[in-house]
Amino acid sequence: MSRELPRALIRNSFNILGLSPSASLKEIRKRSQQLLQMEKIEETQEFDTDIGNVRKFRNENEIRLAFERLSSIKERIKELFFWFDGHNIENQKFISLISKKKYQEAIDHLESTEKNSIDWLDYKNLGLALMYQAFAFSSIISFSRSLGIWHYLLESEDFWICYEKNYLL
Repeated sequence: MSRELPRALIRNSFNILGLSPSASLKEIRKRSQQLLQMEKIEETQEFDTDIGNVRKFRNENEIRLAFERLSSIKERIKELFFWFDGHNIENQKFISLISKKKYQEAIDHLESTEKNSIDWLDYKNLGLALMYQAFAFSSIISFSRSLGIWHYLLESEDFWICYEKNYLL
């Protein structure tokens, strides 16, 4: 039985605005304005990457807050860390599966591509996917695997070098 994901995961600014982590400040501003205009006429836009019941959080206050968080370098880094990196076509497929609540299929997809070449951001995505699966299905096994990946990433100098390089920190 699938459960609702925690608000902290759903309310990620990239999810609220329906943007990828590579979005520029100009794109963030434009999307925020677009969503605020829709909110004025009581409409909500859906995106292929929507995860969880984000539509219920896509309101004026949350849109403004998401814009503020992504406009601040310090806050943006926090949002980036707990969001999916879609830096290639395979990852975009993976994110689409997550948004359709096909967690295991997304995990299998990422693990099969991971065997060919390790990518630290893919590994971070895997940790996130396992965390989402753990919450959605109350899976201790997924939660444990997710924690193991996060521990490995946090302790790895190579991950931090990759992370800094990817996000130009």
